[in-house]
Amino acid sequence: MLNDTTVAVRGNVATPPVLKVITETGTSLCSFRLAVTAKRYVQSESRLVDVDTSFYTVTCWRTLADNVIASINKGDGLVVLGRLKIREFTHDGVTRTSADIVAEAVGHDLLWGTTSLTKVSRAHRVDPDQIHADALATEVALGSDDPHLPTDPIDEEADDDLDDSLAGERLPALV
Repeated sequence: MLNDTTVAVRGNVATPPVLKVITETGTSLCSFRLAVTAKRYVQSESRLVDVDTSFYTVTCWRTLADNVIASINKGDGLVVLGRLKIREFTHDGVTRTSADIVAEAVGHDLLWGTTSLTKVSRAHRVDPDQIHADALATEVALGSDDPHLPTDPIDEEADDDLDDSLAGERLPALV
């Protein structure tokens, strides 16, 4: 889409991927949180140190969602390419801001290990033209009051688990 902000980020999967199926269409939707930790070189210590961690909600659609569920686990190092969406929402009466990425590609970061690819049949592949429709669908799903569409792609239980696990603990960072 014109004027979309495309980003590529490296980070660690912070919550287990969650698969939802929109029942009216049978469309797969997968979401998870990605922790991205910035590093800076501290000359006085002659080493890299963690500076801060940003969290992104990554949303995947259709075949990509199915493949992410089958391939990705909490703690995995990933590279994600997608469209950045910033949104505000209210949770327990508090207005919050969320940085979301509608993923176009997701892969393991091979700096940390090896992986192998198992191709899916052609019948299951996503039509490249469908990616643009996914962007609109995500905007509708994230901002819709329709009870049949997911209003927040990451479930609240996983989000609460993430908050609990981060209290006093840092996820391993990527260099």
